[in-house]
Amino acid sequence: MVVFSATVASLGAYLLLTTATHALPTARREYANGHGPSVALYDALSQGNFTGDVTKCNGYSVKSVDTSATGGILASLALNGEGCKAFGNDISTLVVSVEYETKQRLHVHIYDADKKQYQLPNSIWPRPDPSSVDAKTSDLVFNHDPNPFAFWITRRSTGAIIFDTRAASIPTYTDEFSQSGTVQKGSAMPKAELVFEDQYLQLSTAMPKDANVYGLGEWIDPNGFARTTNGSLTTHWARDAGDPVNGNMYGSHNVYMNTVWDNATSSSSHGVFLLNSHGTDILMRPGVLEYRIIGGTLDLYFVAGPRAIDVHEQYSQIVGQTQPMPFWAFGFHLSRWGYSSLAETRAVVDAMREANVPLEVMWNDIDIYKGYRNGDLDINYPRDEFRAFIDYLKSQNQQYVPIVDAAFATLYNDTDVYDTYTRGAELDIWLKNPDGSEYRGRVWPGVTVFPDWSAPNIDQFWYEFFNNFSTAIGSTHAWVDMLTSFLRPSSFCEGSCGSDPRELANTSTPFPLPGSPGNIITQYPECYDTSLGPSGNITIGGVATCRNATELAKLMKRQQDAGSSDYIDSPEVNFPRYAIHNGEGALNLKTVATNATGHSGVQQYHLHNVYGYQSEVATQKALLKVTPGVRPFLLSRSTFPGSGKHMAHWLGDNYALWEYMKYSIQGVLQFQLFQIPMVGADIGGFNRNTNEELANRWHSLGAFTPFMRNHNIISSISQEPYVWTSVAESTRTALKARYHLLPYWLSLFADAANYGTPVICALFYEFDDPAYSNVDEQFMVGDSLLVSPVLRPNATSVEGYLPYHHGTKWRNWFTHEETAGSVDKVTFDAPLSTIPVHIRSGSIILIHRDTGYTLTETRQSPFSLLVYLDSNNYADGCTKIDDGISYPVADQASLTFTASGSGLKIQHDQVKGNHQVDQPIAQMIILGVSAQPSSLSLNGAKLDGLSMTYDAGLQKLVIDGLNISLNDGGELSWS
Repeated sequence: MVVFSATVASLGAYLLLTTATHALPTARREYANGHGPSVALYDALSQGNFTGDVTKCNGYSVKSVDTSATGGILASLALNGEGCKAFGNDISTLVVSVEYETKQRLHVHIYDADKKQYQLPNSIWPRPDPSSVDAKTSDLVFNHDPNPFAFWITRRSTGAIIFDTRAASIPTYTDEFSQSGTVQKGSAMPKAELVFEDQYLQLSTAMPKDANVYGLGEWIDPNGFARTTNGSLTTHWARDAGDPVNGNMYGSHNVYMNTVWDNATSSSSHGVFLLNSHGTDILMRPGVLEYRIIGGTLDLYFVAGPRAIDVHEQYSQIVGQTQPMPFWAFGFHLSRWGYSSLAETRAVVDAMREANVPLEVMWNDIDIYKGYRNGDLDINYPRDEFRAFIDYLKSQNQQYVPIVDAAFATLYNDTDVYDTYTRGAELDIWLKNPDGSEYRGRVWPGVTVFPDWSAPNIDQFWYEFFNNFSTAIGSTHAWVDMLTSFLRPSSFCEGSCGSDPRELANTSTPFPLPGSPGNIITQYPECYDTSLGPSGNITIGGVATCRNATELAKLMKRQQDAGSSDYIDSPEVNFPRYAIHNGEGALNLKTVATNATGHSGVQQYHLHNVYGYQSEVATQKALLKVTPGVRPFLLSRSTFPGSGKHMAHWLGDNYALWEYMKYSIQGVLQFQLFQIPMVGADIGGFNRNTNEELANRWHSLGAFTPFMRNHNIISSISQEPYVWTSVAESTRTALKARYHLLPYWLSLFADAANYGTPVICALFYEFDDPAYSNVDEQFMVGDSLLVSPVLRPNATSVEGYLPYHHGTKWRNWFTHEETAGSVDKVTFDAPLSTIPVHIRSGSIILIHRDTGYTLTETRQSPFSLLVYLDSNNYADGCTKIDDGISYPVADQASLTFTASGSGLKIQHDQVKGNHQVDQPIAQMIILGVSAQPSSLSLNGAKLDGLSMTYDAGLQKLVIDGLNISLNDGGELSWS
């Protein structure tokens, strides 16, 4: 949890990467902050050990090539010449392994022949099950040149090149580019040959001039969902930061999708995934993408697509599909840092019900802990009353989620008692210094220790912690914050600290908490006039509080900026010779030092980016052991490829700004590719004060993102939906739609869990048009709903696309009024408290007929079937349905609906096991019917006693009084 406004530090001076003379520092103090050439490199350059010059690197040559039993390639490479020693020691002999793993997936791994470079072992990161296909049947083809070694990947069907490391194909640049107004030192790209040193790997690929690149997160790109390609630098080093723009943050996902249109109606997409846990810089300039990595190997997976959705699904076969989510996770969640007592928390729950704003899940932040110690309840949260409160929530069909931080307090003197720390010490599960002593940092409780996820007893410790805590309070869900949101873990001191008794006794934070003197929150969203008062209201005394909204809208238009044990000695382990562009500077700032070591002997230098992922694996195990057979719910901020198998994600400590509401959409879209579809932003904004209008619009938007939670910082103004009448109205309206759509959400997530299909889609996923290549102010929920939120203040309408392809038409979700698709943007009316949502023609959506205050009540409602016939009088849809709570999912049904102008066919199949659907279809809403039918029959038998209402203007037929079982299938016909 970030408690201050983190700013991206000045990036300082980096190596130009052309000749050593450009990089030689003039004074050691210039680099003492860890930016640019590190202290270690300064010393090495001064001694003539390393050149900092990749132009002297001549690559490798092929010495032998063998064909594997599976038809792949195993080649040996030798270093050309003596090497260049740019940022490390050149590795003389490499191995290239090429495997055609599936028809659509090609695996190319370049590693050192001695296998001393660190690779994530299968015990931490399981690879896909070994498989292979005949190389001649693969959609992708591996090609290579022998000297200097280079390779390129082509599509078998068209010959199109999707990845090309040949120097002749790659443009070079001797100048540096700017990003967010700052010159990126070291962004020159003077040479493209393969560099493979112990602490520096460099690989470049040619990119099409018209490339549309998506992914490479977690990252906020001002250009939007489509990444900036004409000068961008992305750094992967997990970092606790308040959602910086163009800065490294919580997650490291080195995967991208590239989509290229051959013409106005046909695109092809492919994906590239680099599996490497080390710090990385990725540079993109016209015609080239370059990886710079400070360790490990080049472990590359290529997936062929060719559709964008295919890339998602094929990538999921590498990293794994999402964990099925419990049904209640799709309700409305409410949290804040600053609920100072149980009484205040209970009052918020009661106020939500009194305002009739549905609340599914109540949360608490670190306020619940005495001295911020995990598991030790504060005096204002008495244990017995706390347990009674959670029992009350359960009786109301509501849930509760508490926070857990990765940092655990130590004992601050001989009389101190903290059983959790003592038990961890007994089980020997804390991270260590190189000398074997406990590694200690400073976080919320003062001096702290951190779990070692490789320790033999870690699962036992973690289970005991969660079991003891859940027994005490009665909740079995978890919000894992600093272990993952601080993602690395986070620490407020540099290096190991806490050896001085005075440090141990100091349990204060090293900075003023929000709301305390020196850190008063006075900021509001853009255009809010604070001179009119601090309430955040849209109007005060009849005067509008938003000023200069027109100018703000102009500013918000996006602008595109021109397995092994590889032990590294100090100081290189903390200051590698190539300094990635970490926003904090040195790698060991605001985190556990990179020389901290686990039981396995592996340093955090190699595991920093996977620390959060390891915690998620352990937490899911613990929760499943506490409540076997029940879907766990874990929310985490730090992520790595594969995290989605274990957790949900929120987009971190964002800001109460209109700009950040817009950024949240690209974040949600990114994480669909990353196979973490259960994702959402802190509604209203976490940092700063929100205001009525922003909160109104953000709750409407949040209802159409997978994870919906309102959360904000201590001492900022309250932003619960009931604070403002208009916000309560917008939340109720949006939640009603969300709860009606619960079967649709659950079905989308079943497809995500089974196949890796994205839940939220960019428009071009469904409508193959280059005009939509960077549209991220609208999005699709599944393939049937189009959402067009208002993202600017003082607006009562919004512009957006209604795709027209193949005669597609659209109807407003709330009114069912129809609008034809259009080539050009159209204007949607969007008064305050509303959001434009449209249904796509040809869709059939199974929904709940009625909604309740909670999803448990909603699920007791019978179903309604919403059918929207297209211009050919056709529609179809498929719903996956299960009990919404069991894990693993053993029983799941698939319901397929097909409609024509004269009837509807229902087919019931079993995806797995034998799931029986309890609720029947009690209602049908058919849109696009030209006349009211005179009779209906089910499986040939006439249905009597029905209520039919027909609206000729809307061509809308509503049939009530049905009782159609979804377990047998059948045909409904009308005449």
